[in-house]
Amino acid sequence: MANVQRKCTNPASRKRSRETHSPVPRDRSPARSMSSGIKGAGSGEATQPAVTTPDVRIPAEHHRATEENLPSAVEHEVRKQFSERLLAPFSQTKRTFTDEESSAIVAGGAEGNEVSTAPNVGGAVVRSNWRLSRQLCYNAPSASNSTPCSFHPLKFTFERPEPVLPIEAWYCYHIEVKPTTNFATDGLTTIYGRDGRRYSFEGFSLLSAWPLDALPSCQFGRYNIQYTISLVCESTTQCCVQDLTLLQEYLFECLLEMHDWVKVLQHHCEHFHFVPRFIHHRRDDNSKLETLPLTEVLNYLVQSFCPLERHAFHGTKGTEKRGTTKSGLLVTNPLKKPSCIRMDKLSSRDVHGPSQVVHYCSVVEEDHNEERQMKQALYLELHQKAIEGVLKRKEYFQHKSLKHELRSYHYRNEQREIAVLIPAEGFFSTGLYTDIAQHALVLPTLIHHVVFYKATSRLEAHLQYTFKNKLLLQCALTHPSLSVKMEDHLRTSLSNCGLRRPECAKPAPVAQRKGLCALLNLGDSMGKEEGQNTQPGHNERLEFLGDAVLEYICSLHLFHLFPDHSVGQITAFRRALVKNRHLSTLATKLHLLDYMLAAPGLDLCTQADFSHAAANCFEALLGAVFLDSGLPECQAMFGRLVFPEEDLYQVWKGYPVHPLQAEHPDGDRHIIEESEPLQKMVFLEQSVGVQFTHIRVLAKAFTHSSMGYTNLTRGDYQTMELFGDAVLQLLATNYIYHHFPHHHEGHLSFLRMALVYNKQLARVSTELDFGRYILTGRTENVAISNKMMADVVESFLAALVVDKGLTFAQKFCEVCIFPKLLECSEGGLNWLDAKSRLQYAVVHTCRVQKRPVEMPQYRLEKSEGPANRRTYTAAVLFRGKRLAVGTGGSVQEADMAAAEQALKNRSGHIVLPEALKKTKQEM
Repeated sequence: MANVQRKCTNPASRKRSRETHSPVPRDRSPARSMSSGIKGAGSGEATQPAVTTPDVRIPAEHHRATEENLPSAVEHEVRKQFSERLLAPFSQTKRTFTDEESSAIVAGGAEGNEVSTAPNVGGAVVRSNWRLSRQLCYNAPSASNSTPCSFHPLKFTFERPEPVLPIEAWYCYHIEVKPTTNFATDGLTTIYGRDGRRYSFEGFSLLSAWPLDALPSCQFGRYNIQYTISLVCESTTQCCVQDLTLLQEYLFECLLEMHDWVKVLQHHCEHFHFVPRFIHHRRDDNSKLETLPLTEVLNYLVQSFCPLERHAFHGTKGTEKRGTTKSGLLVTNPLKKPSCIRMDKLSSRDVHGPSQVVHYCSVVEEDHNEERQMKQALYLELHQKAIEGVLKRKEYFQHKSLKHELRSYHYRNEQREIAVLIPAEGFFSTGLYTDIAQHALVLPTLIHHVVFYKATSRLEAHLQYTFKNKLLLQCALTHPSLSVKMEDHLRTSLSNCGLRRPECAKPAPVAQRKGLCALLNLGDSMGKEEGQNTQPGHNERLEFLGDAVLEYICSLHLFHLFPDHSVGQITAFRRALVKNRHLSTLATKLHLLDYMLAAPGLDLCTQADFSHAAANCFEALLGAVFLDSGLPECQAMFGRLVFPEEDLYQVWKGYPVHPLQAEHPDGDRHIIEESEPLQKMVFLEQSVGVQFTHIRVLAKAFTHSSMGYTNLTRGDYQTMELFGDAVLQLLATNYIYHHFPHHHEGHLSFLRMALVYNKQLARVSTELDFGRYILTGRTENVAISNKMMADVVESFLAALVVDKGLTFAQKFCEVCIFPKLLECSEGGLNWLDAKSRLQYAVVHTCRVQKRPVEMPQYRLEKSEGPANRRTYTAAVLFRGKRLAVGTGGSVQEADMAAAEQALKNRSGHIVLPEALKKTKQEM
């Protein structure tokens, strides 16, 4: 079949081709007319309209004509032949599948004979066997193979160029896919032009109405290989919109059956077009490329579209013999589903017998029993309700149960490669090979990438901020439900028309990311001076960072705007600003749900799910802006959204300085000699190595509430401790985010807790001897507790930010707090509280014993003593048995004591994991 794509219209080149390649002789008999019929393969009485082998003759004087001077009459004739010979058979058999029919096809018999209706072809109704084979899947409009279709029309909206530019003024880009594994063309699809030159297919070009030079590279995974799509600017290809539309309809809808994506493409057809690149490399200068005009490509497709049986024979000196066929040719049967497949071999038992198309495919041996089909149909019905948001609670659990049952069928299946034999009668050669399909099925990913980034330009206008790193914006708008797997329609088209055996890379060994033991064993970034900034496929990590950024911004502004308010009042104000309902309102104002990349499913069923997803998306957006430009941009963006009124925004933005700073703008160190507490603070400055401009701010950070109100500090450290907690949360979150780039949000939360929990901060305070500098009331005997020691560390961080800025606080944490994370790792899980450690030990025990996971239960046994000094006794139970008993001054302390005693006794056959067997460090 190699000679099929080497037909020439030039007489000289045709003679040369005849000597070397023996082209197929054309049959000009009247039997080729449309009035005669060819019996459809396996269709019984049904007949198929015969398709004549077109031969668009180019006048001799135009053999070497270019696209510019090609006569319009010839162009019109090529388009006419293309529409009549190639698109007409598919339009006659085009079938519109409703949702009910699609469900019947998925849940019904494999051959599709249960569907009573059928396409009308040439006056004959095909009532059965409209499927090529039960082993071959196909793409139906608005429905995938097992779930609702993955390709919905893109919901993104963006500014469109007005007016639309002529095609000559569009921007042309060569689409490069790297690495070239499975995308190397190797000269499969080749066309000989009118000038006799050989043009080989080398991918596609993108015609865009906008310049896309600043577009970030598109990355996608396929065959366990990470590919990158880049656009290389090149000169505009000579073509017309009508030719491009015809080619795209034929290739994507008729052959590859990307029905739903074609709707997306048609929606944006006035902005994007794809042009196949058939390139000729000149021998004298290989760097100079010559591109085959699109009209000649259409002419080649018209000439190549002829019955496959005629390509199975070629004449040599009047003798007929079986000819060899190049593997990978795409053949089509407009009457069947799928309409186009890859022909791996053309075989026949007898030389003069009927030929058979051999297609190798990987199939899954399934149980086609009636029970499974009924479950599949019910699952699809419930899944559609889940997408529409009308799923009831009872149906929710039924949907979840059916999902697990159907997965169990899938796990019992075995995948193997089989040879599908289909009679060649009724098939037509397309002249295209698998290299066309491989490159064409990359274009949906690219278009989604381009349209998404064009749409986000409107979002950036609403934010009044332009991202420097666009990948951060994409990550912030990606919901965790979005699957990274290949869409059903792409997978089906690749199986039918792509490479038979693509080269697959070995799956990279993925380290276990679940469990606290895995967390400790994967601390590969501990001790690194510089962190990394790798982005996962969704926004959970960015949401973790954005939550800390948002809390810091609100705490900073409220701390300065309301210096005389109590901790409870400021906490209430901050809670109102950071709660999910308010963030969801801000996300709705930005229309974030219109830009959010998510997959329909159980994660997004109800309105509450969408509101929660929108709030998380907003927090992730703040985290992306923080990584892209820093805190000032985050503060400005959040202020403009919360306070759209200019006067309120100016109040929020221009918050006053601290009252202690306002009293002495140039500093208050001149009053140190008059105050004994300030003289005490001088020794603290010397111990930490920082000299404050306003030393009264430092003194307030160490003033306990028992001191009462004084003109020196104007209050205690409680409000500063609230602000310092937000400072520490931000700095610790930023540090962990960058130094643990491969861990999910759950692990990051545990790592942050190891740094900021009270016992850890109390250790830092003890090492710095902060206890001796705490200012307490002289009339009261105040005991310095671990809680107070931890509070003064946070208030000291707040004083650093107020007087010196956030950079000083960050340096303090890098020296005194962050190194403690390594010590926590060496000490196992003993930095966790007793209840968390017991819960982890119980879960580990259940897994080792291969029993259902059960959680320990705590029960209050009794309470004794007077109301102001009451003692509580609590017991911890596991599987109905008492493990231990503990006492304490509160119920929480009693529970902790009981859990600690249970870990020491190891009663109830509790199996301790290795992380709990390490030597416990006193925290």
